[in-house]
Amino acid sequence: MLNTNRLLSIMALFGDNQSALAKKIGMNRSFLSKKIRKLAEFKRSEIQKIKEAYNLSEKDVVDIFFDKC
Repeated sequence: MLNTNRLLSIMALFGDNQSALAKKIGMNRSFLSKKIRKLAEFKRSEIQKIKEAYNLSEKDVVDIFFDKC
């Protein structure tokens, strides 16, 4: 399950809001918002784009997108 707080923290570290991240990964902002609010799931390709945009480690990816909370 998505760890929303962790993703939002990473975005904030880079000075990004949802619009900025959506642009970086080529996604509509409203659709990204749905995914952040857990109304839709991130696809593997979207997770990869976020990983690359923020230079995340594999551990970061697991912590953000596969959290067990």
